[in-house]
Amino acid sequence: MRKPLVQFSVALFTFTLGACATTLWLGRFERLANDRAMGEARNMAVAADPLPMFYSPTYCTLRIGEAPEEKAVRLAEEFVARNGYTELPSDRMNLSYESIEWESDVDEMLKQRHDTLERSAYGMRYAGRTGGSGWAVAFEYKKHYCDACDKVGRAVTMDAKFNNLRVEHTDIFLKAVDKKL
Repeated sequence: MRKPLVQFSVALFTFTLGACATTLWLGRFERLANDRAMGEARNMAVAADPLPMFYSPTYCTLRIGEAPEEKAVRLAEEFVARNGYTELPSDRMNLSYESIEWESDVDEMLKQRHDTLERSAYGMRYAGRTGGSGWAVAFEYKKHYCDACDKVGRAVTMDAKFNNLRVEHTDIFLKAVDKKL
């Protein structure tokens, strides 16, 4: 009776040790791959330089002395640049899609978006998507994109906790902003 119990204990210990070693060994390769990917992203950000904060792990944190309204504007400005709406290079690793996209190819989609909006926000509304709680930050169209678009722009909406950022598919009337920036 004692011999099978010892054999079972040794087998269980060996199995557990092997499983732990395998997990550590495979985890090492996953960490190396993640570190390599993050290093490449960081290098791309430094090379592109205009807004390297896209790759910051503190992207959504409130900065010291920053009012919630300022945070909403900052996040929206980073969001439109990161998603290819300004003259800056887009962050292809972290693209967000509109509710309706006319192009199925990412390159074509980015080509359609490129340099259509001003980098700086025009104004803001104190309401999120469909009038709920949150923020809507308005951006003017670039003059070269649309000569008659001085009355409308695009809005980036987010919830009250600064999450779920999205460029709304429909235009926003610029005169409808609660505060012009």
